[in-house]
Amino acid sequence: MDNEIITLISRDGKDKIVCYKYMEECFRKEGYVLPKSIHINLLYKIFDFKILRKIRSLFTLCLRCKFFFKDPKYSEFVIFDRVNTRSLEEILPNKNYIVISTRIEDINTIYISKKIIFYIIKNFFRHSLKQNYLTALIKIIAPKIVLTHISDSEDFHIISRILHNEIKFIAIQAYSPTYFDHMFSEEGKKNFFIPKLFCYSKYDELFYKKKKVNIGAFEVVGSLKSSLCNKYVKSEKLEINPNKYDICLISEAFQIIQKAF
Repeated sequence: MDNEIITLISRDGKDKIVCYKYMEECFRKEGYVLPKSIHINLLYKIFDFKILRKIRSLFTLCLRCKFFFKDPKYSEFVIFDRVNTRSLEEILPNKNYIVISTRIEDINTIYISKKIIFYIIKNFFRHSLKQNYLTALIKIIAPKIVLTHISDSEDFHIISRILHNEIKFIAIQAYSPTYFDHMFSEEGKKNFFIPKLFCYSKYDELFYKKKKVNIGAFEVVGSLKSSLCNKYVKSEKLEINPNKYDICLISEAFQIIQKAF
């Protein structure tokens, strides 16, 4: 399977895409290239250098974010990663929750306090700056449960490993894990950790177990989005004609984009 996967990067070296070989032509048309050029390789390595990534991320955030010089307030629930939050918000029992953006491009609010600064300094060489900040933030918020709909998030895996003895972490499956074969490489499995996974089916549970990734417990619940859709159709008393459409149009190729910073 690894032989079917390739890496493409943007011409400016800022974006990296890991995809299947049959998708190469599609992304080449969008300006992505194979990392063969010496100049592109050098540029990518510069952008990917750990210390420079931290400096660049800090500079970007300082220009864009609002800063609050205090601790965040307590919240009963935390939704980890702003992507795919709508479905999770629908099932929470109350509005006592906070959504934490985890992607650099989505973060627009930063809290600064003695507790956060101390935690980041103490763990500076253990994890990335962003992971240390998010961990400190969740520790201070002290929720009962941290939920995510992005089960392949490396940040979620690392932070849940750090805090799972203090706080309950739950990932809810939102897509097939076969899209993310890079997670199941020997390198990817080192950080993989989900205390509890709500998955689609027994097939998905067996798939993860076959991959030998670290998942504490499984609960087969089906698709959350399908369940909410079914609930909406029934509540609105919508009538769906199964014979109205006879063609299923498959979506465009799915890509995995990893920012160089």
